[in-house]
Amino acid sequence: ISANATTNYGIIVGNTPVSTDNYNNITGDYIKPYYSSLPCKVYYAPSIKTLYLENVRIERSGSNNRCIINKNCDGLTVVFKGDNYLFAKNASAIRCYKNTTLKQATGASVTVSSTDQEAIFACNKALLTIKNGIFNCASDKKAMIGGDGKEILELDNTMIIGSTNSDLEFIVYDFAKVVLLNSKIMGKTSTSSTPVVGIGVNSRSGTVIEVWGTNEIETYNDGIRINARTTITGGGTLKITSEESSAISTFGPQLTIDGCTVKVKGEWGIKGDYVFKGPLAFKNANVRVNAFKACISCINALTLDGCAITQPSGAA
Repeated sequence: ISANATTNYGIIVGNTPVSTDNYNNITGDYIKPYYSSLPCKVYYAPSIKTLYLENVRIERSGSNNRCIINKNCDGLTVVFKGDNYLFAKNASAIRCYKNTTLKQATGASVTVSSTDQEAIFACNKALLTIKNGIFNCASDKKAMIGGDGKEILELDNTMIIGSTNSDLEFIVYDFAKVVLLNSKIMGKTSTSSTPVVGIGVNSRSGTVIEVWGTNEIETYNDGIRINARTTITGGGTLKITSEESSAISTFGPQLTIDGCTVKVKGEWGIKGDYVFKGPLAFKNANVRVNAFKACISCINALTLDGCAITQPSGAA
């Protein structure tokens, strides 16, 4: 008589570990249908490291009680089908310790939210990729999509809509690198005001924002807020629009725009801090600034490398 031992795949959905015993039909107390009239199914394909959620609603509360955890499945892909809602009141709804891709099937909808923590959080130097479709992410006390300063976030042909009920939060925050590929980051609330910041830079070692194709950041507050050395680079275009603040605000560290096209529009275009002014560098870049109050202000040095100020006439 022989018996095969149960193998865990390093993934938890609700409070259910995914294993060889249940991967074809993952069920649990917290895995429920999005609507009672819709079929609900969670299953895992081990050969391709892909977890599928179809018409799923998971709601949890309590410290460390999350909707999806990737603890030890490097290269995991999570595919959302149909309508899906993930909410964790006191913890991040999705937490990724290993490289993870979140992906929508055609026609799917995904809402991921938390009250006290990030909606989606990556740590342990993981690569987090979000691709296809629209992801609605919300948090009232932390960033919608957060890292620990050493992670990489890649947005691939997707739109992230961030919302909060607090005074100020970030849609994307504290990644070592953010890659935008034909994607959009957009702030939204139920009122006309949108207090979220698009991308917040806080990594102690600095952050690279890499743009490919055509990309947008559209917020009510700052489009990008910089508290650490930042380089915007790549071969694409980034359009940043702030309704009532700065398209890019920097609080002392150097900002470099290198080899890409950046179009900014806001009350202020690129604005430094009144006290902690920092340097700004353009290197082989095409930068267009449209601002109501000031295009470039509160910096202590401007470097042009392979660039020239062409408009307005005489500004150089």
